[in-house]
Amino acid sequence: MSKVAVQDQDGLARVAGGPAEQSGGGGHVVVVRLDAAGAAVKPAGKRGRIHVFLATSKIHREFKLGKARDEILRLAVEGVKRARSYVNDVEFSPEDGSRTERDFLVQVCKAVVAVGATTVNINGGANTNFGMIYAPSADVQLTGGGALIGAVAAGTFIGGPVGDRIGRKKVIWVSILGVLPFTLVLPYANLFWTCVLTVVIGLVFASAFPAIVVFAQELIPGRVGLIGGIFFGFAFGAGGLGAAFLGDFADTHGISFVYTVCSYLPLLGLFTIFLPRIPRH
Repeated sequence: MSKVAVQDQDGLARVAGGPAEQSGGGGHVVVVRLDAAGAAVKPAGKRGRIHVFLATSKIHREFKLGKARDEILRLAVEGVKRARSYVNDVEFSPEDGSRTERDFLVQVCKAVVAVGATTVNINGGANTNFGMIYAPSADVQLTGGGALIGAVAAGTFIGGPVGDRIGRKKVIWVSILGVLPFTLVLPYANLFWTCVLTVVIGLVFASAFPAIVVFAQELIPGRVGLIGGIFFGFAFGAGGLGAAFLGDFADTHGISFVYTVCSYLPLLGLFTIFLPRIPRH
């Protein structure tokens, strides 16, 4: 089920017979051309691999393939079986996996592993939370993501001079607790207002970054390197671990539930009350 054109077969065969790493023929399971892929990678011998793709998400099943769940499951199994008749190394990818219903995604993955898939690569298409919840076009997702990044950059730039003017502790208060009304509304917003709220949240929240760094440097004068290392090393490292934890939590409880839980996290800004008062010079 690898969509390999006849004119491409010679090229694949030359690659498979050379010193390169594993070679594979991949494509959507629309045209049954696994025979061509199998013949093309034959010169690779034990290094040969065929990569079978099949769209599994509801939107792809309905509008691209026009097939029901049972048909998709059958095609996936048949594709992997046929690929295994040529090579021992078969990779299967449920295209648009992040937007596939979880029970069906698990069913497909278990089925292809049972018939010989050695690797399962679950990809997300345009893999963003916007996509997982609202399934907009890639252009909309990229625009929303770009707007968020721009808002965070602007907030970081603005937070510095504002902190110089009104005090850094006030900026920290406002930036963290100030986003609370917007985050509480976020789980219930539609796509348009999600984009708007995300930009506002990014702008306001990011304004705390420079204020926190300078505030810490004022608490420990002369240890700029230490503060910078702690902030950028520990803080961003903890953020990465937190993202992994939330991702795992979303797998078991659903991303909508995680959205709701995270909407209350700005309440942690109340701990700002324990920050010491630094006299302004």
